[in-house]
This record gives sequence, structure tokens and C-alpha cells, in this order.
Amino acid sequence: MTEAAVVAFLEANPDFFQRQPELLNKLELPHEVPGATSLVTRQLGVLRERNQALRARLGDVLESAESNHALFEATLKATQALLALSRSVRGAEALAILRTHFAADAIALKTAVLEGTGNPVPALPVVSAPALESTLGPLLQEGPGCGALRPEEQILLFDEACYPSAIFARFPLRQGALLLAFGSRDGGHFTAAMGTLFFEFLGQTLAALLDPTPSGGRER
Repeated sequence: MTEAAVVAFLEANPDFFQRQPELLNKLELPHEVPGATSLVTRQLGVLRERNQALRARLGDVLESAESNHALFEATLKATQALLALSRSVRGAEALAILRTHFAADAIALKTAVLEGTGNPVPALPVVSAPALESTLGPLLQEGPGCGALRPEEQILLFDEACYPSAIFARFPLRQGALLLAFGSRDGGHFTAAMGTLFFEFLGQTLAALLDPTPSGGRER
């Protein structure tokens, strides 16, 4: 392709660089060239837009890092408080520790059991395992669930339909399962894109500390 062909193409397509702005970053356009001012200005505009986008992405990364740090600190302190108890952890104590270290609008800690079986952690409220499965089961197949909740799901977790978004999971006990949930009155606070690593660690720790021994010798 000759320069004349390029010139002819650009003359026939004056909006070409508006449709291909990434090319402006590759052009060498000295300011002293007559007629190049508009291209240079556009090139600088593209660079400013890219810089703003990078700043926004950096801000998101920093915000996420701060959030993860706060969550790590809360998880660490709650775990230390649980392990610092001189005797076996009881359900009411565990719930009190969670409420102390996590600023959630609602925190639920329940046991899911089959009909006719005893509650492995008597101090905690019970939810029917079949009811849990029919209401939230599909959301719990891949581990912790996180996001918007329907009213019946809120009621099962928190006993009232006041927390339209939540993070929740069940963790196995020797008999039944431990159900842990954090709820928010802000319907967009918990989203499916959020990480659940710290929450899963916390739930597994609670299940290990609250689960009775095989002989049933530890009182809850």
C-alpha cells in the first residue's frame, strides 16, 4: 500500500481514528506539523482516558485490599477468642464472639438436623434439614452462597425477611450440620462476585470447635 492510498483512505474516512483510538498511541505526531494539532489533542485525550481508567482500577484494587484486610483481622480475632476459651465452646458463646468482631446487620448460627434426631449443639436454634435443603439446597451445592435472597430464604436463615442479601453456608457436624449466615439490610451488600475464603475458614473452625466428640462427652 502506497502513502497515496493511505492518504486517500484517511480523506475518505475522516472519523477513522475515532473508531480506532488505540492506533493514536502508536503514532508519532510532532506538534510543529501543520494540521496535526487535532490528532495530537485526540492522542492526549486517549491517554488521559486510559490513565483515568487505570486509576479507577487501582482504586478498586486498593478498596478490595482494605476490605480483605479488615475481614482477615475480624476472622483472626474471632478465632483467637474462640480458641482462648478455657473450656469447650458453647453455641451462645460462639454467637456472642461473632457479633463482637463482625459488623453484620444479622448473624445466624443454627444447627440443621433430621426429624427425630437430637440437636448436636443444644444452645443453638434448630432448622429442619429437609427444609434447609428444599429452600437453600441448590445455593449450597458448591460451598458458601452469597447474594440476594428471597423472603422465604431470609426467614429460614434469620427468622425474618429483613435481610435481602447474605453470605451463608452449612458445615458438617457428626450429627447434622452447622448453618452460619451473615445478613445485610442492603440488598446489594453481598454479591455473588465476593470471595468466601475467610467465611469458609470461619465456618469450618466453628464446626470443629462446636462439634461434640464421638462419645458425646463434651457438653454444649
